[in-house]
Amino acid sequence: VSKAWLKNIEHQTDGLVYYIKYHYNRPRPFQIGCYYNIDIYRPIYTDANCAAYPSGHSFLGTLFYKILSEKYPHAKEKMNKLHIKISESRLNSGVHYASDIKFAEELANWVYSKQLF
Repeated sequence: VSKAWLKNIEHQTDGLVYYIKYHYNRPRPFQIGCYYNIDIYRPIYTDANCAAYPSGHSFLGTLFYKILSEKYPHAKEKMNKLHIKISESRLNSGVHYASDIKFAEELANWVYSKQLF
């Protein structure tokens, strides 16, 4: 698949993800840490400056996994591992809570089931 095809799906679903993000406006773990004078180590630099809930990366990783697994069933296991690693990286980098990721994955499954892209 082309990068443009994936970008098109991202653009079609961004509105939903950002609507939910700004509705809940949940701070990221490292932002809360600063407020309470708790240093939350971030192993990577991020310019994540919007709300945390739900995780956009986890949403897209899960949605792309679902779409591409159907298109390329022989690669389903590898894509599943990749989408899990994407979600884990968001948690491990201190930019998301586990619930941000869990809901993002549930949302992606719902979007996929309704073919909202």
